[in-house]
Amino acid sequence: MAFGIKFRSLLMGLGVVTLAGTMFAQQTGNVDSLSARGLAKVGSYWCLPEEPELRDRLADLEHLEKRYREARQTVDQLLDQNEQARIRLTQLIELEKKAKEAVAAAQKNPSVRKPSDADLKRLTASIEEVQRSIVPLEKLGTLPPLKLDLVELVNLRIELAIKFFAIRGPAEEIARRYERLRQDQVVQAAMPADEQLGPTKTLQEKRKIFEKVEAIVLDEKLPVAREGKAYRVTALVNDHRPLTFSYVGADEKTVIPQALAEAAGVTASEQSSISKYRVGPGREVEVRAVTIPQLRFGRSAIRDVKAYLLPPEASDIGARLGTGAVPGYRPKLDVNRLQLTILGPFDH
Repeated sequence: MAFGIKFRSLLMGLGVVTLAGTMFAQQTGNVDSLSARGLAKVGSYWCLPEEPELRDRLADLEHLEKRYREARQTVDQLLDQNEQARIRLTQLIELEKKAKEAVAAAQKNPSVRKPSDADLKRLTASIEEVQRSIVPLEKLGTLPPLKLDLVELVNLRIELAIKFFAIRGPAEEIARRYERLRQDQVVQAAMPADEQLGPTKTLQEKRKIFEKVEAIVLDEKLPVAREGKAYRVTALVNDHRPLTFSYVGADEKTVIPQALAEAAGVTASEQSSISKYRVGPGREVEVRAVTIPQLRFGRSAIRDVKAYLLPPEASDIGARLGTGAVPGYRPKLDVNRLQLTILGPFDH
């Protein structure tokens, strides 16, 4: 009797071991199947190996976007202060005009009430104080602190754009791969009930920064910096290399110093046409024609842009962008807000 009980217990024990072994083998098979699809376990998620790197790059993008917003706010505050001071000056000048009219009227008719001499002095002092606080439009952006803040704003925006376009392709590819894996029957069958396919919640949250950055990168209003009298706008060559132009405000060719063009990946062939370009009074140089595959100004990604390379002896004039430099598009400069908008495309 005792032997029978022990034997049955042994069989039951063997059954448990066999069941556990089967479950272990099944779990091992599941892991192998998921691993064979290039997935690795992260917590309760099965993720593609590229996800951690993408998550880190998006976190960097998020940090950069925050810095840009802060710089944008600083620049806007300085521009607003100057604009409000100009409005205030207009109001004070109008008050002064009415005060002088009242004085003139009182001289003809003593019964007319006129402002006191003290009131007139205070009004004059207020006008002079506001005038001192205003930066004239022709100098706006050429003096600190705004000059340095504008440079930082432009640089942050370009850095955001370069990183955004560099990440966008890999992010979209990972999303497509996850979607294919979600439809994969082997993955569906192998996925444990208490686990799930990526992306992780962290990556899902980080990807929300894409919309914020896209709104900045594709904004049609581009911040411009000042260098002397010039307004400087930075474009992207083929969505990954910056190129800064001086906006000329005249119907000129797009010209680029050879060294700057090469740094942006733009080179001329031996067969490129050569023409004369007037740099200044009594000064002409030979320029070589090139075609830039794509030149991006915010939302406007302009293809096959014709430009001309300046020789080293004319590099001092820098890259220039004229109003008619790109057929079908028209630059519009807002000197009050220090922004350049590339309007278009139009029929031409």
